[in-house]
Amino acid sequence: MAPTSCQRPARHDFLLLLIILFFSFSTTAFVFSTMLYNSLPAFPSLHKKQTQKHTTPRKTILITGANTPLALALARILHAEGHRVLAADHESFPLASPARASKAVTKFYRLGQSATATSHHVQKGNRGARITSIGSISHNAAAAAKSASEAQLYSRDIEAIVHHAGSVDLWIPCDQTKPPAVLAAAREVIIKAGGGAIYPDSRFAQLGGDEAAYEEYIGALETPIKMPERRVVRTRGEIHRILHRSPKGTQYLLEKPQRTVDTDKTAITNGNGTKRDSGLALSFSSSSATSSDEKMTESYASLLLPQPTINQTYSALASRHISADEPWVLHEIIVDSGTEVSTHCLIVDSSVKTFIATSSTSSKTPAPSPSSATNILSGSGAIVSSSSALHSTLLAFTASFAASMPASTSTHLSLSFHLHETPTPTGTATIVIPRSCTTTPHPSLALLLGPSTNSSQTKQIAAAYCSAASPVAVPLTNGTSGQHTAPVTLKHNAKVTHFGLYSLPRLVFDLLLLPLLNLLLLRASLAEVVASAATFGQCIVFGKEERWAWADAGAWWWEWHIAFPIGLLRGVFSQR
Repeated sequence: MAPTSCQRPARHDFLLLLIILFFSFSTTAFVFSTMLYNSLPAFPSLHKKQTQKHTTPRKTILITGANTPLALALARILHAEGHRVLAADHESFPLASPARASKAVTKFYRLGQSATATSHHVQKGNRGARITSIGSISHNAAAAAKSASEAQLYSRDIEAIVHHAGSVDLWIPCDQTKPPAVLAAAREVIIKAGGGAIYPDSRFAQLGGDEAAYEEYIGALETPIKMPERRVVRTRGEIHRILHRSPKGTQYLLEKPQRTVDTDKTAITNGNGTKRDSGLALSFSSSSATSSDEKMTESYASLLLPQPTINQTYSALASRHISADEPWVLHEIIVDSGTEVSTHCLIVDSSVKTFIATSSTSSKTPAPSPSSATNILSGSGAIVSSSSALHSTLLAFTASFAASMPASTSTHLSLSFHLHETPTPTGTATIVIPRSCTTTPHPSLALLLGPSTNSSQTKQIAAAYCSAASPVAVPLTNGTSGQHTAPVTLKHNAKVTHFGLYSLPRLVFDLLLLPLLNLLLLRASLAEVVASAATFGQCIVFGKEERWAWADAGAWWWEWHIAFPIGLLRGVFSQR
């Protein structure tokens, strides 16, 4: 990600700006030469291949959060397949977005601006939204007054884009900071206009923020991977039996549940409309009043089990009133030690289309994972080999998770897990424990779209996204339907060793120039400079430049020669 003024002292900002200006002529000449080379006419054989490669109907695709590296990578592969790509995002300053300079983007829209005198009405169905000649979307005072929430304003922006573009066949949100409720409201606008969306409905979008609902959803899946044990206990004897049969070292937290739980608010339905129920939800009658003293007792009623001694465990449980009328909940506690793994995928019609698994350590992958470089790269993590048993296990669980989604759900999905080592009579076993989920697209998905991937894979990914725009299955490869096609993933023999994204100017400044300057000022040792240079090399070898592409270098140049200097200067002057 591009650095901002809040990430380093102001003097570093000025120094980085001077370095960018110093090298601006050479970098501009280099980028211009790549653009000139790509504009040269291709050989007749290559031109023939290019004219025959687009086998699917041309679609209009809107990508929001266009300033993110993933959005830019998606725009490039979709544009390469002949689709019309519209991009939208917020800009701190007009014309600052690097997506404007990408040849993959047909039109860029600037979101969320106030009305100006130079605005022009789009079409009569825009409900007060206006779009300027440079793509800025604004709302007049009357429309802004009616839009009391961020969700309403964002939805009006999306509606204005749909009317201005004529139609939008598919919406792909790559926003990293928008709340689920805001994106879910925008999804309804797209669906109402007849398009498709890579985002679930509002109920499922909020699943990741509701721990109880997530536990219930996982508990109903027909898979051996389960959440940590969670039981409703109604007697002390039941608790003692659970503690007695548990492996040594297992810890539990005993809690008294809230008196009223509205299960309807967190219910997730299957494709047939029936409610999913794991049997863990509790509800109590609210007719009896609860005094403030009782509420205070309940808030401090949790108990860690087992206690240091058996006598202390019996004594602590004896002091709690546990009965069928007042049950408690026993949670298994997982110690936060070991490996954290995550899966990131694209779901279309409740089916996994793309899949990548990353690990916080290199224990599950042959590729090295330098810890120093991991702190710099975004979306970092060692890639889990597709030939490993862990990869197969995570993919099977993700497929089961997706199949249980509401019918025709298309979304990005990231699942996090904890690998827990437990002793067995013959050694140790690794238990995969689900932790959380989110529908925010993860930066590591851009690794599937890098230059190391082959053209057939990018075609398959583009077709997978476009299949969400039409109820008819889109051919993925060789005319085969994508309904039962294996998901696109990083093959274990692929020439892909990167595990994160970086920005080259920031990398050069932070790991090469700044350490050398500190060495000259006697603020750093030679060993520290060498270590920093080694980290730089690791990032170059195992990372991927987040915005650079030989065939579309304009976005990279715009980011570091227009957007970053303007944002930096605005930040400096705003502090004065």
